[in-house]
Amino acid sequence: MGLGTLIWRGQAFMDAVEKKVKANLDSAAIMVANDVVESFGSAPMEPNKSGGFKKNSSKAWKRGHPSAPGEPPNIQTGHLKISIGFDAPSALVRRVGSRMKPGDRDNPNSEKHTYAWYLEMGTAYMGARPYLMPAVRRNRLKVLSMIVKGT
Repeated sequence: MGLGTLIWRGQAFMDAVEKKVKANLDSAAIMVANDVVESFGSAPMEPNKSGGFKKNSSKAWKRGHPSAPGEPPNIQTGHLKISIGFDAPSALVRRVGSRMKPGDRDNPNSEKHTYAWYLEMGTAYMGARPYLMPAVRRNRLKVLSMIVKGT
């Protein structure tokens, strides 16, 4: 019986595993972000003077027809929709959400984009229109499968 040599390349193996998991996390985060974007609704079409509907509804019309509480938000300006994405604060963590930054309270000319949080959570005056957590719940099993199996 011949003797052989067994060499354990632990660090190389762990590096390869981490690289694959990172790629799978990125794919899962992209899938959830896309699901969030697809879940946004739109206001009903604005009627025109001839009994039909305008091709492009006005911002005033859209703002006057918000989604119902409990439903994902309707698109009014599109800022929230285009702000959805993900970031990687560490090697094995991905955060999906809005990239909007809160406005500067001391600067009256600052655009205030704090409504992303208010839509998700609601306020004392407005019912929540969740869009992030429902997408995470809908995709939970797919995300786990993607991370563990890479499928």
